Amino acid sequence: DLTEANLDKAKIKNTDFKNAKLLKVIGDKPS
Repeated sequence: DLTEANLDKAKIKNTDFKNAKLLKVIGDKPS
């Protein structure tokens, strides 16, 4: 079962993934 630490790790991972997607979208926009 999931411990709080594991949930925190999953949250951080998810946030990093979202940030990476956002950066990619921003990077793909023509200046």
